[in-house]
Amino acid sequence: MEHIITGLLFAGLLFGCSSGCSLPNYLIGDWESSDVGTLTFNDTAFGPYTVGSFGDYYFECYSQLEQNTLSGPRKPKYILTADQYFYLCLDLRYQSNNKYIYYLHTSQENAASNQRVKIVQASTTPSGICDDIRPEHTYFMLLKVGTESSEKVVCPSWFLTSFNYTATGSTCPSTSGTTCNDNAIVSYNTTLCNLPLLLSQEGSLGCMYHKSIGSTNYLTLYNYDTVPIYKFVCMVSNTTGSIIQATREPNVCGDSQTPVGSIQLELEILNTCPIVTTTLAPVKNSAHRVPSAISLLACLACLAMTRRY
Repeated sequence: MEHIITGLLFAGLLFGCSSGCSLPNYLIGDWESSDVGTLTFNDTAFGPYTVGSFGDYYFECYSQLEQNTLSGPRKPKYILTADQYFYLCLDLRYQSNNKYIYYLHTSQENAASNQRVKIVQASTTPSGICDDIRPEHTYFMLLKVGTESSEKVVCPSWFLTSFNYTATGSTCPSTSGTTCNDNAIVSYNTTLCNLPLLLSQEGSLGCMYHKSIGSTNYLTLYNYDTVPIYKFVCMVSNTTGSIIQATREPNVCGDSQTPVGSIQLELEILNTCPIVTTTLAPVKNSAHRVPSAISLLACLACLAMTRRY
């Protein structure tokens, strides 16, 4: 079950502010974000977080609120603030001590290169920050740096197979791939096709997170290339009989991404895999678990000096 930390509201500010709360200690360290690259967390701040053309910011914890919920425990919320008044609403969901998914529930801002932030004047009380509750498939991922191999999970059942694949818009002949050598890794032949199946030039990716919505499957993979162009890849698919139709996008699942696209992957299932994986992500540590429903409300980093120019 996912442990949920919903609603980080972010703001930026050119005035001084005092820190009034701490971030959860299990976030301390360096993380890879499928949205903005590497982020560093300590007990009161994180960054650098890129806000369109405005640049990179560090976010300092400013105050903590609580909100009643319809059921379950009360939800702590964290307000963080920065050197511009940007606000965003972050819904953070625990997967393990080293892995989270998150959503950005703020509508896009044209002045910030369509980032999901709001710009609020210093004299104005922010409101309506969580104004665009995002669909379940539009998640991002946070992965602790150095755990790219240990945090992989068994690939979804529909992908536990050996297969041949072709791709439209390429000169690919039928090319082979499998998740049977290690059920948490998809590997495929890279010598016959000018279009890498899942954007890995070396043909090896780890399954990190997956979910199904209706008949559509969403799978986030980590690219194990020596020097990856994209560290994360999203595969969206459906299966009919022995055929998997799929598309793939770099980093995140696109808002309108479906199993059908301009670059169409077609995987022909040859056989299903025995369970052979021995290198799975560790069991969640209850000492670091958050309650099943926790909210964080945060604002973007405090103090002009914290901005990276």
